[in-house]
Amino acid sequence: MYEYFLFLAFSLGFIFIVYKNYTLINYYVNRTIFYSQNIKQIKDNMANIDNPTSI
Repeated sequence: MYEYFLFLAFSLGFIFIVYKNYTLINYYVNRTIFYSQNIKQIKDNMANIDNPTSI
């Protein structure tokens, strides 16, 4: 009988760890996309710095 509870606890812990890691991965992916877009915007602004009409 205790094997069943052991398996249940293991599967719940595994699901919890996967869920936590998934939210962390989601957070880092969104942050990386956000920062790369900002860096692209900054590079565009620096490229157009001689042309003040674009700022």
